[in-house]
Amino acid sequence: MSRSSSHVIDHIVATLHRLDERQLEALATEWHRESADARSRGWLHAKQVIGEKRVTDALARAREDIALWSGARPNDYTGVEGLMGRPTPELNERRVAGLAALDAVVALLAEGELATEEHDALYGPWQRVASDGTKPTL
Repeated sequence: MSRSSSHVIDHIVATLHRLDERQLEALATEWHRESADARSRGWLHAKQVIGEKRVTDALARAREDIALWSGARPNDYTGVEGLMGRPTPELNERRVAGLAALDAVVALLAEGELATEEHDALYGPWQRVASDGTKPTL
């Protein structure tokens, strides 16, 4: 994995850890607003580009790091709801935020090769909610 692709992943994962509940909810909302069709096309196109750029190891690392962050924690199952196996809303928002973060990584790893609609569907939610104004580049 190149230093630049590692930097992109580190930046996004570090940002995930800093998001508050309001930002998680906003990121989940923005992710759901995007076109699922454009996101699917973006993933198909990005998968090809990522393979050609030989940064599939970077994508695998991003998946692992984001999955660790977005996974269930003991405090996600509290009270009667928790005893019934129903997680808190925060877990669901964290899972969707994880999807948005992974989409952002994919968009950045395939930067310059995606159609505008594909890039916007993948990177848009992250850019609107979690971006600090800087866009990590490869």
